[in-house]
This record gives sequence, structure tokens and C-alpha cells, in this order.
Amino acid sequence: MKRLTPQLIAIGGFAGAGKSTLARSLGRHLQTPVFEIDQIAKSIQNSATFKGSAQDAYGVAFDLFFDFAVMHLRNGGSLIFDQNLGHERTWQNLEKLRAELADTADIKIFILECPYEVCLERFAARTEHPNIDDVTLADLADHKFKWDYLNENELPQAIRIDATSSSSEVFDQVRSHLE
Repeated sequence: MKRLTPQLIAIGGFAGAGKSTLARSLGRHLQTPVFEIDQIAKSIQNSATFKGSAQDAYGVAFDLFFDFAVMHLRNGGSLIFDQNLGHERTWQNLEKLRAELADTADIKIFILECPYEVCLERFAARTEHPNIDDVTLADLADHKFKWDYLNENELPQAIRIDATSSSSEVFDQVRSHLE
């Protein structure tokens, strides 16, 4: 059954928290497209015409996603956004979307909470992910500021989910908030 109100479901959390697993499960369950910012950035970076750095590719990916999201939601489509959400810029863009689409779309933001050490263990055990060959545990330590941002800021717009539970329990918790 198609939703009457388009919905953006943003899923954030540190690497290893289970964002992509949850996003894909929700996408299948809700029959809603999933946009993984890592995959979008990797596609841009691998484009024959793109001449920037990996960081530049992420900037382009964010801009493209948010522009696309506005158009897609205005046209009545729902979507799921998989990104760590550990940046002020991302929250500013989400708030801009919320304000711009207040009468048009329902925006739900979930943060998967997981202790830093557990995220690192899960990250190290991963066998598939768009940037699995590009990011190491040492690189991840350079990104701890994202984990800190999510855990040190109140972010009242977000629904916090205990991601130390099994993926099916996390899925059920999120689904209950969406119903």
C-alpha cells in the first residue's frame, strides 16, 4: 500500500552500528528506495569525468542527494537515507528539508547508538560495504569526531535506537516508530 504522505527516513550512526543493514531491510519491507551516501560518493569518485578527491566526491554526493530528495518527496515518493549523520552540515540540510517540506513530507530521523568499541569490532568483522577496501580501522579512528558528535549533541529531532540489539530487534524498534 502506497503511503499518502511521502516519507524520508534518515538512518544515522557510526560505522559498524548497522545503518546499511537496517536501511536495506526497511527498504525491502517498505518497498522504498535506499540511498547510501557511501555508494553515491564512490560512484561519483569512480566517474571518468570526476576530477576531485574522495572528500570532494562526498560533498557532491550530499548536494545531489538533498536536491534529489526535495524533488522526489515533492513528487510523492518516499526514500531512505543511509548516512552517519555525524556532521553539522547534514543536520542543517535535514532541517532545511524539514522546513521546506513541512506540509508535504514526513521526516523521521533515527540514530543507531552503539558503544565506540562495539562499532570498531563490527567494522573490523565486516565482509561487505561500498568502501570496505578504502577505509581501515586507523582511518576510522580519524573519524571518531562523528561518533562524538552523535553522542555529545542532544539532537532532539532524532529517535535514538539501541543498536547493540540484534538486527531484527533494531528493525522491529524502528518499524514500531514508523507505524
